[in-house]
Amino acid sequence: MTMKKILLFFVALVATLSMNAQTTEIYKGATKEATYSGADVTVKFGTDSIRVSQGDVTKASYPAEYKVVSKELPPTPAGSIGKAKRTGGIDVNWVQLWEGGPKFAEYNVGATSATDYGGYYAWGGSQDKVDDHNTGSGNLTGTDDTAIMLWGNNWRMPTADELGKQDGDPYIDGLLGKCTVEWIDGINKKYNDTDAKGLLCTGKGDYATNSIFLPAAGYCEEKVVNNQGMQGLYWSSTRVSNKFANDMRFGSNGYWGVFDDPFGYCISVRAVLYEGDK
Repeated sequence: MTMKKILLFFVALVATLSMNAQTTEIYKGATKEATYSGADVTVKFGTDSIRVSQGDVTKASYPAEYKVVSKELPPTPAGSIGKAKRTGGIDVNWVQLWEGGPKFAEYNVGATSATDYGGYYAWGGSQDKVDDHNTGSGNLTGTDDTAIMLWGNNWRMPTADELGKQDGDPYIDGLLGKCTVEWIDGINKKYNDTDAKGLLCTGKGDYATNSIFLPAAGYCEEKVVNNQGMQGLYWSSTRVSNKFANDMRFGSNGYWGVFDDPFGYCISVRAVLYEGDK
């Protein structure tokens, strides 16, 4: 491919992006190195890059061993994105990732953007990095729920099944069963052109345009935060025993799953829209 054809390709790509959602995948040989979405991204080829921004290509360098594949995504399903108020009258965007699924907030409780870590909460707690875990019985509902306490009645914590439900070994439901999940290292794979590390959960089929990013915030124990950028732990509202509750864990080594941890662990909470008790 000549350099002139490359530049024409990217100009055409940006024109298309203004009308339809697109993804651009970068391959080196048979290996997919990166996926980019949106009309304002830096497409990297090794140490070189092409900036795609509002129809302008500001740098062009395209080594021969790379291949660019552009894909048009299906329209976003009606009613699968929206916003709701949290405490303080602040709008929070939400997104639905599969048909009939919960509507996940764009960012963590205690955060202000998708890449912010947010607060670290004990199970059913409301104070950042403090073991004030719930001492009641049963699953978290009502004012025992961290999301309701801190964000108000429009929100709640997800259940364990909404994070991931298994049938034997494979996950068949929840984020881990209904979505494509991918570790983002902030170097070879980026989220919104940032160096944030975490798990990208993307819907499938008709929901392939919808995704959430879960930053790898680590965990807090005895007021000390560990494993930031390497591990993410997210509470569910589901109790396992009188000492443990379910959470979703993922890490830089490529593992993810739903496990259980002690109530006193202070970890992340990603709220979902409240549409009745679960």
